[in-house]
Amino acid sequence: MIVPMRRFDLNVTETFLADLGNGVAVLLMILGVGVALKPSWFEAHDFWGGLLTCATFGSGLLLGLGSGGIRQNRAVLDMSLRIMALAALGWLALGIWRGAWLSIVAGVLIGMFAAACWILRREGTRSRFIPRYFTMRQFETMIQIADAMLDADDLKLSPIDVAIRTDHLLAEVDSPVKDDIKQVMFLIEWLTPFLVLRPYPFSDLGTHERRRIIRKVIWSRGLFRDVSRTLKLLSTFTYYTAPDVRTDLGYVDFDDRERTQGIDQSLHAYPVPSVPAEPEEVP
Repeated sequence: MIVPMRRFDLNVTETFLADLGNGVAVLLMILGVGVALKPSWFEAHDFWGGLLTCATFGSGLLLGLGSGGIRQNRAVLDMSLRIMALAALGWLALGIWRGAWLSIVAGVLIGMFAAACWILRREGTRSRFIPRYFTMRQFETMIQIADAMLDADDLKLSPIDVAIRTDHLLAEVDSPVKDDIKQVMFLIEWLTPFLVLRPYPFSDLGTHERRRIIRKVIWSRGLFRDVSRTLKLLSTFTYYTAPDVRTDLGYVDFDDRERTQGIDQSLHAYPVPSVPAEPEEVP
């Protein structure tokens, strides 16, 4: 008997990313320890060498933590990849500056591993979703918006389903406000975290911090007041208009109501009443 895979379980790309990230994390920590024990091999015997050594070991530690839950620990995974990219550039610059070929090799390898993990992470997300209107980053932001806005224990739709409905709705609607919505998504993702003094993207924060941001946005004035209206429109409208949610709330479509049964609901043409012409004014 073939057991069906859960709908939102890890796909093959994400599984490979988790295994690769765990292996690379071990190698980075070993490299950091090796540089600390033999700094002369890498010409890393001063402040900059020590900084790169800490960055290498720290990125490996973060990557190992992020690989343990590449969806739940996405913020840790993203931070580790950023530090890896900076460490790769740093080792390359140090090696070229001081003529240390081991530093150059370390920089090239770290950069290759960082690029591979970043590509796998992006492809893993694309394997799950193909947005019609949002970009992939905006779609991930929309998922976190729905998760923070819809706070209930008996939700009939998951935040992912709400994000999918929102994306499909915006793809079908022809309205000039669609461009404004993308601008709002940018504000939410990159600027609103500073309202709670968090220098991280909105979608990388935890549920508690995201709800703190939303409360501040809703109770603010000026530009963020329009942002709060957009948040409500994007999440609550698409959630409460879903057929399963309407049925659960007891809403019955007009055509299915008891009092409409047996009534002729076809279109009727009514004569337009003639309007008497106004008398001409006599000069």
